Amino acid sequence: MEWGRTIVTLLTCLIVGCICAALLAAPFWYMGIVLPNETKISEFYWDGLAATAGAFGVILNFLLLGSIWLGIQTIREGQKSRSVELLQWATEQMDRAKSSEQKLRSMATIPYEDWTLVEPATKLHIQTALNAFSRLAYMVNKKMIPEKHFRELWGTNFFILWLILRDQAA
Repeated sequence: MEWGRTIVTLLTCLIVGCICAALLAAPFWYMGIVLPNETKISEFYWDGLAATAGAFGVILNFLLLGSIWLGIQTIREGQKSRSVELLQWATEQMDRAKSSEQKLRSMATIPYEDWTLVEPATKLHIQTALNAFSRLAYMVNKKMIPEKHFRELWGTNFFILWLILRDQAA
């Protein structure tokens, strides 16, 4: 992919450079500085020049289309990279909350009314697990993490914890 970008960039620069050189040389050519004065412009083969300019235009258009295609590919790669970075961050967050999640699961047997009697360290663990899952749910809701990955990685845990909290609230 990198070679393709390099070739398209070099060819685009070459063509743009040739066009710029032609535009800069045109006034001197018309003044007779580039060609001798005896050259008759009326005898010049203008159809050939027009065909060459048309061919340059077609080549330039294809190069521009190629650069647009490469730009689209670059944007897609950037989006995938961002998605992977967010997924890695979410995985790190959930790995940190593993012990807190275990504490929350252990609270499933205790009635919700008795949760106020639990020691503060356990409450902190529960809060940590709930905050981690809230952040993850927010990221999925805002489509920062694909829902498919969320379901495959944390869907079961999320559902089990939701059932625990629902049953406690009932």
